[in-house]
Amino acid sequence: MEFLLHFHVHSNQRDLLIELLQSYSGLQPVQTKERTDDLLDNILADTNADPDYYVVNQSSSHWQSVECNSFKRLHDLGRLLSEKMRTLFIQTLYCSAGEYAYFLVYDQGKMTREIEGTGKPVPRINRGDVFPFETKEADGERTNKIRQFDLDIIAHYCLNMGIDISNLTNEEYSVVLEGKRPREVLYHVERDKLRALWEIEQEAEKKLMPGKEKE
Repeated sequence: MEFLLHFHVHSNQRDLLIELLQSYSGLQPVQTKERTDDLLDNILADTNADPDYYVVNQSSSHWQSVECNSFKRLHDLGRLLSEKMRTLFIQTLYCSAGEYAYFLVYDQGKMTREIEGTGKPVPRINRGDVFPFETKEADGERTNKIRQFDLDIIAHYCLNMGIDISNLTNEEYSVVLEGKRPREVLYHVERDKLRALWEIEQEAEKKLMPGKEKE
């Protein structure tokens, strides 16, 4: 199963973003980690729950990209960050099961675009101002009559706004805000398989290189 759980803030003000995220989430302290492979093992089962795990990276020269562990539509957070930072906020969600796709934009505190696709020919939600790069009718008028809103369209929209969702980690270390309270999370069978294969490979390497453990 493939997941995409990010929001993006058009800003170089990393410290302000972290400060606002801490205030919004109540999560302390901020950690710096080289790898955060466990976020996808902690996706909240409650789709209306606020994230309690945020991983912040500067994905390009003008965008901060934040991976989080919730499928909640982050209207409150989008409004807050875009207003306080006077900038654009974009949320991108995708789950390969059911081909769920979601795209949300706030600009300086105002929601300007929201699209939700569920694998059907017509999006369940499609509202807001049409972007210049969106499909045009034969007469040249821009329209928001999208068909089959999916991951490819999310990627296309993001590229047009300066975000490459295939390359969101461009720093050696990530800034992490993580909660510790118990909560129900989604079971990710594919990641368990990959983890088991990795452990088998590690054991095989140890047997081939018996002196490695002593180094």
